Parts: sequence; structure tokens; C-alpha cells
Amino acid sequence: MAFIKLSILKMYGDIFASKRFHYSLWAVAVLMISWTIACSLTAIFQCTPIAFNWDITIPGGFCINYGAVVLAAGGFNIATDLIILVMPIPLVWKLHTSKQKKWQIIFAFALGSR
Repeated sequence: MAFIKLSILKMYGDIFASKRFHYSLWAVAVLMISWTIACSLTAIFQCTPIAFNWDITIPGGFCINYGAVVLAAGGFNIATDLIILVMPIPLVWKLHTSKQKKWQIIFAFALGSR
């Protein structure tokens, strides 16, 4: 998912030249990369010791509540989807074109969201 979202952010960067918008893109990209690393590490180290993932007979082993982690990850993914979807709207509204064309451009971005 992170690679898909990063590619969308890259596309936004290619379309819009605003320096301030590029800073926003970088901030969201860093957030996505950080979250992806955190989720990957959580998936790997969810149990202590790691071997407890596949061998629950190891004495003293335990796992975190991975269901809660998946639920939090889902909420985070929805939030980042909305952020990425909404990011170009202020720049589209600043375009010198009719409102109908602006709505069409926003709709085209929204179609690409899922």
C-alpha cells in the first residue's frame, strides 16, 4: 500500500510546481515510510521470542494483540487515503479555469483514489 501511495504523491509532485505543496508531499511521504517500517517491524517482532509465532509450545513466549495493531493500521490507511485525496484540491481551486472544469479535475483525482 505504501508504494502505491508514494507513487500517487510522486505524480502530484510532477503535476504541481508549488514549493510549499512539495514540502507537504515530502511530509506525507516520510509519514508513510515511517508507518510502513513500524508496521513491518511490528509484524516481525509481534511475538517474543520471534519463534513463538510458529511454535506456541515455547515456554515464556507471548504475543501482542495483533488484532488491535491491524485495526489501528486500517484506521491509519483510511486517514492517509483521505489526506492524499484532499491534498491537491486547494491547488485545483487556484487554477484559472471554469468551476465546471475544476470539478472535473477534482473528480478525476477522486477516481484515481481507488
